[in-house]
Formats: sequence, C-alpha cells, structure tokens
Amino acid sequence: MLPTGGVRHHDREVRGSHFQNSHPFAGCQTHFTMKTNEICAAVLAGGGATRYGGRPKGLIEISPGRTIIRNVLEQIRAAGIQETVIIANDPGPYKDLGLQILADLRPGNGPLGGIETALDHYSGRCTATLFLPCDLPGIRSAHIEKLADSVDPQNPGIVVAVTGDSFMHALCSIMHNDMIGEAKRALDMKHLAVNRFIRSHNANEVFFEDEEAFFNINSPEDLARWEKRMSG
Repeated sequence: MLPTGGVRHHDREVRGSHFQNSHPFAGCQTHFTMKTNEICAAVLAGGGATRYGGRPKGLIEISPGRTIIRNVLEQIRAAGIQETVIIANDPGPYKDLGLQILADLRPGNGPLGGIETALDHYSGRCTATLFLPCDLPGIRSAHIEKLADSVDPQNPGIVVAVTGDSFMHALCSIMHNDMIGEAKRALDMKHLAVNRFIRSHNANEVFFEDEEAFFNINSPEDLARWEKRMSG
C-alpha cells in the first residue's frame, strides 16, 4: 500500500443502508458543505464485464424489474444531485435511462479514462464530480450525502470512501473539477491505477462502517452472495 501521509479522515457513521427506496428519481432535502448545484455525477459503466461474460453489470436485476444502475441513479438524485451522465463506450445498453452517455475521450485506459472524460465534460458546469460505479446494489443516498458533506470548497481535491481497515473504494469518490489537469497528466504517463492517483493527491478518506454499501457485483457468484445477504 502506498503511503497515506497527510490523509484526513471523516468518520461520522451512516447507518440504515437497507431503508426503503423513495419513488424513482425523487429528490430530498440535503445539507451539503458545498452547494448541491455545484456537484454533478458520473456513473462509470465502461468496463468490459469479462467476469460476467460480457453482460453489462449495471443491467443485472437486484429485484424484479429493478436493475443495479437504476438503483445507483435513484440514490444520486435522492441525495440532491441533479445532473448525471453515464460513462460508457457502448451506449446501447443504457440508452433507455434517458441520460447523456459519454464515451471515453481516450478509450482503453480503464476507469481513469472515464474520470478524465467526466471531469472534462463538467469543467465550467459545476465545481466537483461524484463518481460511482454502475454495480453497487447497496449504495444509498445517505452514503452519497456523507461524501458530499466532506467536500471542502476552499480546499479543492478528492474525497473517497473507505471501509474496514482503510480499504479504499477508489471509484466511490468526489473530485474537484480542477483535478482534470492531474488526471490528464496521469494518463499521459500511463499511470492508470485510480487508487494510486487518489493517494498521491492527499485525498480526504471518508470512513463508512457499512461495508455492504460498497459491495459491487462483478460475477454471478457476487450476485448470489448479495442475494443471500439480503435474504438473511
């Protein structure tokens, strides 16, 4: 693990991750340190899903008629974030969601390429960008709000979710849009590891006790484990 000197921690607990979802895409009151309209969102859905046989992970149903990506989008909106794009090189699977879909500016560079694309898109449109992967069945608006509460408008940078023994969920983060230059430089140098990118920029690590919120579905076995947890 790379050194984490200078990392700040935010450890207010978020409980109740299994509360009932509100009506799809319904809003709610929030208390962001940064104004709600200064944060946009990008859902990263550009992976090849090789461990799922190429099937788009975001379209996996976690209950009848309810896909993982729809849950992610609903929770973003419920947290008060009004503008969201989907980062996917194949727009077909997600076109029915009614959101703008962006292909990577530089395909083939993994999630960091998607981060660059979103930061570039939102430059001048909002102040910071929330990133979430498309395969989080347990994420809730309260977790997003907690990340947003940790953004310091006066100290541009990155906030990132961590669980357990400082396990970093690098794709569950908020980045100030001024980070676009750093993302481009990392890509230019082929430093593609998102964990390394975040740790090298003095990220504010936001601790969550609820590890299930960040459980992601990468394979049929993961889905079976998730279903077992929910039925238990």
